[in-house]
Amino acid sequence: MKSGEIVGVLVGLLPVIAFLAALVSLDSYKLVKLPLVAGTVGVGALAAVASYASNGAVLSHLAIDWSTFSRYVAPLIEEVLKGLIVLALIRTGRIAFLVDAAIFGFAAGTGFSVLENIYYSLSGIAQQAGIGTWIIRGFGTAIMHGGATAIFGVASLSFLERAGVPKLLAPAPGLEVGWRMVRAAWGHGYATEAARAALADVFARADAAEVISFTLPTNTRSLAVMARLGLDRDASRDFTYETGLPAVVFVAPRSRYAAVTEGTT
Repeated sequence: MKSGEIVGVLVGLLPVIAFLAALVSLDSYKLVKLPLVAGTVGVGALAAVASYASNGAVLSHLAIDWSTFSRYVAPLIEEVLKGLIVLALIRTGRIAFLVDAAIFGFAAGTGFSVLENIYYSLSGIAQQAGIGTWIIRGFGTAIMHGGATAIFGVASLSFLERAGVPKLLAPAPGLEVGWRMVRAAWGHGYATEAARAALADVFARADAAEVISFTLPTNTRSLAVMARLGLDRDASRDFTYETGLPAVVFVAPRSRYAAVTEGTT
C-alpha cells in the first residue's frame, strides 16, 4: 500500500477515533458498553459494503441513469441498511433509553461513513483535493450518516415504546402504586424493589388505610410483581378501562404492611 493510500485510510478513520474519544471523555461508556459501541461501528462499516453491493444489483435492474439513482434510490438503500442495525439492537434489548439509541445510531452511521471515506480515498478521488479538504469532508459525512441514523434510532425507540403500551385511561380508585420499565430492565427485580420502597414511603408519610395496584389480567409480569409484594386480590373492585380492556385490582392494606414490605425481589 502506498503512503498516500495509508494516509487516506488514516484520514478515513479519524471520525471513529474522535467519536470514541468523545464517548470516553464524556463518560458515556458508563451508559453503554464501549466494546459494543465499537462493534456497532464495525457493523456500520459492513452495512456500507452491503450497500455498495445492493446499489449495484438494484441499479442493474432499473432503467435510470446513475445520477438519478444516486440521488433518489441509493440513499434509501443506505438508510434502510443502517436503520436495520439500530432496530436489531432495540429488538435484542441492547438499546433501552433514548440516549442509547442516539449513541448506537451515531456509531452505526460513523462506521458506514468511514468505509465510504476509505473507498473514495483508495479510488483516487481524494487526490483531487487537499488533505485538509478531505478531513473536513470525512467528518462531514460522519456527521451526516451518524446524525441521520441517530435520529432514526431515537424516533424508532420512542415510537416502539409508545406503541407497545396501550393507552389505558382510568381514574385510580384510591392511592395507587404502579410501575413501567423499559424492556432492558425487565427481569432484574427493579419494579419490585421500587414498588416496595414506594409502599414504605406512603405508609410512613401518609395516613392511608391501603394502597391499590391494577393491571391487565394478561400482564403476567406485573401480576408476578404484585405477588412478590404480597398484595391481596380484590375482585370486587375490578373495572374496565376506557378502551374496553379489563383491569384486575390488588390491595396493600396498612394492617399487612409488614408482610407487604418483607421478602426478596
